[in-house]
Amino acid sequence: MHVRGKAPAPAVDVFTCQKDGTPIVRILLAHHAFINILLYFRRGIDCGLDQDGFAAENTISHAKSVEELEVAPRATPARTAMGRALYVPVAEAFA
Repeated sequence: MHVRGKAPAPAVDVFTCQKDGTPIVRILLAHHAFINILLYFRRGIDCGLDQDGFAAENTISHAKSVEELEVAPRATPARTAMGRALYVPVAEAFA
């Protein structure tokens, strides 16, 4: 959306999070969301709720995205309390 007198905000592509300039908070939020999706898929599969194979089929691509999104948070030594709260619990649950 473009507001008169203001340039639109640049889009952030989480799949190219290795590029300079992507705020770590956005990477952490995306990482948190993707892991929660993967946990949801796993639980659905484990409970026999994936009759059409959608969760199993999409688990691989989502897992690759999580791997990419984990590079920056792992390499960032000075995470804030909020950053740790977003990253640590879901990373441990996914491990």
